[in-house]
Amino acid sequence: MTEILETLISPEQQEVIKQRLSRLIEEKIRSATELYIRKKREGEQVDIVECLLEVWPENDGVVWIRKPVFTAEGYGVRFEPLSTEYDSNNNRFSFGLEEFRAATEESDIRNALESLIDSVYHEVEHIDNVGSPLQPETVAESIEYLSNLGEIQAHARQFASRYMREYPKEEFDLQRMIALIDKMTDPKAKNKALQYFVRFNDPGRQEQYRAYGDVEAVHQAIVEATKQHLTKLKQ
Repeated sequence: MTEILETLISPEQQEVIKQRLSRLIEEKIRSATELYIRKKREGEQVDIVECLLEVWPENDGVVWIRKPVFTAEGYGVRFEPLSTEYDSNNNRFSFGLEEFRAATEESDIRNALESLIDSVYHEVEHIDNVGSPLQPETVAESIEYLSNLGEIQAHARQFASRYMREYPKEEFDLQRMIALIDKMTDPKAKNKALQYFVRFNDPGRQEQYRAYGDVEAVHQAIVEATKQHLTKLKQ
């Protein structure tokens, strides 16, 4: 039955669902962050999940180790210490709070917020585009992971979202994207952006990595996919 229903949903309708879901989660996280900052200014000892509970009443009410499952458009959303992923079997997203909880200054909290929003747009894309199961430990595995079509699409949507927030009126420009990498505070996201937009576009690296894959083609694919996602997100 699920397969039948999926065939009835057009790509355009699926894009509407992903945009609505991403923006709903983003809105809740932003509202909770503003509450979190205000409470900290007032001297309260508070966790971001407690603030999420205040602004996001659609949840299962379970606060065991501060892991309630929030609901959005029929999907579950949970905030974990580290794990960030989309569990397609249970239609559930997990978003890691390591950077957020480590932040003490307000500027660092806001940077962590933007990283968290990046993750939202990335993981929601995995509804359509299944990512790689790899946890890369070698150069070969890293290139295989980044070359996966699902990862290219998810990272492109993540980068397009960040680009749109930083340059809301601008069309995609590679040099602006490269400059934006310096603002990323999540080391993993920053490294992947450097690989996709800088290193994979370098002739020396292309030759160095040739035994592991065509990274020039991967660079071209991420640029084109980011442009496409930027256009969709602006609609």
